[in-house]
Amino acid sequence: MKTGIGHDFLTRRGELKIGLIVFVLAIVTRLSQLDAGPNYDELYHLLAARSWIDTGTFAIADGEYTRTPIYTMLTAHVLDLTGSREISAARLPNVFFGALLILLAVLWTYRNAGKTAAIVISLLLLFWPSGMYVSQYVRFYALHGLLFFAGAIATYALFLPDKRFWHRITMATLSAVFFWTALQFQLTTLIGVFCLVAWVIAFIVLPVIWRQPSRLVIIGVLAAAGVSVLLWALSLGILQKYWAHYTFSPWAVDTTFYNRVLRDTYPLFWPITPFLAIAALRNTPRPAGFCLVISIVGLIAHTFSGNHNLRYIYYFSPFMFALWAMGVQAVYPAVRTATRSALRDILGPKASQLLVNGILVFAFVFSIISNMAVTKSMSYALGKTRPPFKPNFDVTEARNRLADARDEGAVIVSHNDLFAIEFLDGLDITFSQNWLPGMQEFDIDPRTGKPLIHKLSSLEKVIGCNKRGVFVFLSRWIPRGGYPDFLKTFSTSDITFRIEHTGQIYLFHWETPPTEMPGAGECSEARPR
Repeated sequence: MKTGIGHDFLTRRGELKIGLIVFVLAIVTRLSQLDAGPNYDELYHLLAARSWIDTGTFAIADGEYTRTPIYTMLTAHVLDLTGSREISAARLPNVFFGALLILLAVLWTYRNAGKTAAIVISLLLLFWPSGMYVSQYVRFYALHGLLFFAGAIATYALFLPDKRFWHRITMATLSAVFFWTALQFQLTTLIGVFCLVAWVIAFIVLPVIWRQPSRLVIIGVLAAAGVSVLLWALSLGILQKYWAHYTFSPWAVDTTFYNRVLRDTYPLFWPITPFLAIAALRNTPRPAGFCLVISIVGLIAHTFSGNHNLRYIYYFSPFMFALWAMGVQAVYPAVRTATRSALRDILGPKASQLLVNGILVFAFVFSIISNMAVTKSMSYALGKTRPPFKPNFDVTEARNRLADARDEGAVIVSHNDLFAIEFLDGLDITFSQNWLPGMQEFDIDPRTGKPLIHKLSSLEKVIGCNKRGVFVFLSRWIPRGGYPDFLKTFSTSDITFRIEHTGQIYLFHWETPPTEMPGAGECSEARPR
């Protein structure tokens, strides 16, 4: 008979064994795309980090990128430590942060739900396409996700029953530190904290209130207080201010995005999430309820926000996977019993347990690999470059032709300012939807110090006010509204227009006759400053 201490030791050893295996696999599967071409946002940190090494500032061209300076400085230290200034070195920290998040998620699931759930979530996290992407992406999402997860499980531990005072003080302190640090990187931390508040109310506070004789009075008073606070915030304009920030987006809002992507990526798990949640709540009510509230509230909040991207829900996705894993663990015994019974009916009483287990393993593996998440993840892990990872290509010819155009006085305009700064020796004006709140046409983008426009009428003004110019764009770029309207901007009888194509870069050259150009007053904002 095992003692309690011996059993705990064996359980802890099993946890660490699974955790270590998954951590190593996570590292190995998140290295193949380190040398892929940089995504747009990655260049903010890469360029600013190089500037930090050279000058102690976060300069990019004529501007400065000051968002999440801690992460930019971390990137700079990694570049300095490795002696490299390339994107591959800058991506290394997130490989570690992503793998560490997986390790924590697996260990937490093992400790609170069980071994089967830990194995299932291990597979879901290892074959997690957006997780692999974020772990090889020079941006703060991997670190933010790790910090939020640590804060969330510390909050969970804070409210565990029968814990001592100092345990609760320690967990509360850790939660506050992790959430405050996470907030330095992403404002979505507040959504995550709101999810946890919802869990505390639903699973900790309400059960206590419901046991009170005057529960209806207490709930009524609390509801009235909540409504009063909302009305007060509404009267002062506070609610409107935060709602405007929450829903702001320079692009069209698509409230079906997360449902559509999860449906296509996880066609087995996503549609049956409600049933898996019911099974998980029946089998492991406390951790399942925790994961359920975070998943539901988080998805709803992000669905109706202004911007949508899988990396925005990276920080709470492990809790959704844990919920699925707990659901699978809950139904597994019934499936095993049904399989054993079916085989006995077919093969008689000699049907071996080995055969039963073999069929169950095959069925489980098949159900996992039939999800598109696995094929995507395998493609990333094997180094097949495809979106969202960018291919590398030669820009030498395009850079040389732009240098010649500059020598002739041409104005350089591009939809991708950071690409132009990194690979094409810069630009003069940015034509992009990448707006900051409150910006107007021809305002200076503080991140690069370049004028920013997004309307075709403004581009037409730039063309008309500058004798020579080049519009540079990548072959995969599609103008908002399509190419017909975009090309009409260049297609006037007075403008000489020609196209050059070098690899994946197009150069639209124009020449405007001086006699057709407006006066200096009308062109002041449309000419490089």
